[in-house]
Amino acid sequence: MSTFLVTWNPEVFDWDSVRNSRGRAAAIRQTAAGKRSQGGWSTGVRKYGISPQDRVFMLRQGPEPRGIVASGWFTSLVYPVPHFNGIRGKVANHAEISWDVVLRDRDVLPLELLKSKIKGVGWEPAGGGVLLKPPADVDLERLWAAHTGRTVTKVTKGTKVTKGTKGTKVTRWQADAIKRKLVEDYAQALLEKHFRQKRWQVNDTRRGNPFDAMATKGKQTRYLEAKGTETDGASVLVTSGEVKFARAHPGECVMGIVSGILFQPDGALDLISGNLAIHDWDPDSGVLKPTVYTWAPPPGA
Repeated sequence: MSTFLVTWNPEVFDWDSVRNSRGRAAAIRQTAAGKRSQGGWSTGVRKYGISPQDRVFMLRQGPEPRGIVASGWFTSLVYPVPHFNGIRGKVANHAEISWDVVLRDRDVLPLELLKSKIKGVGWEPAGGGVLLKPPADVDLERLWAAHTGRTVTKVTKGTKVTKGTKGTKVTRWQADAIKRKLVEDYAQALLEKHFRQKRWQVNDTRRGNPFDAMATKGKQTRYLEAKGTETDGASVLVTSGEVKFARAHPGECVMGIVSGILFQPDGALDLISGNLAIHDWDPDSGVLKPTVYTWAPPPGA
């Protein structure tokens, strides 16, 4: 899951004047009642890279108050629609969004606070569709959760653990696809942040590779695998591709397990939960158990 910013300038588009179910007043009312509000928004010049279940925050620009005014999840890919300015033949890049929080102007998370707390982000972009890279995405979730009153548990400090953790519980398979993705991405964001704080250069490599990220420092390379779980993290699920790659790169693979991840009653991820443990990822040093088989019919059947 990626996190993006979309932008809204009331001087350019009067969202408040929209009086149907996709208007701002309806969105404020519905999300205040704990419901989702279905809508959509421009993604600026971005035509690709956004997928359903990606996280999105709305940045209010123009006149004060400026800052984050809404959050939600994309529910579609980007597609063209007639431009909101009504110019014939002009189109805008657009994606559907399920808003979980839409605030009134007086409740905006202020721009100046964002600038002071979250570095490395251009908080006054020319348009929407801005990708927030780790650790800014997690930092924004934390700040937003605190601002909207969604934090309910204490911070669990991370610990470094090496080989041989005892226990019998295995990662529960999260049936809810959205929650499963939130857990996975949260674990990766924390693992990447851990290495960046130790001055490693970290790149997200999840797509097309049997490892989640690659960290480099000088001539050193580490292949990072992130696992998130709502259990105690005594064991986790791994794929055959992950096992094969780790065996082929001994001493270079790291497993980061974030255990005890919590969800709040409204279904939002509790962004101050979780305990990060760092392990040397050697499939043959722990207890590796086959849990899944694949089967193909015989040739000619």
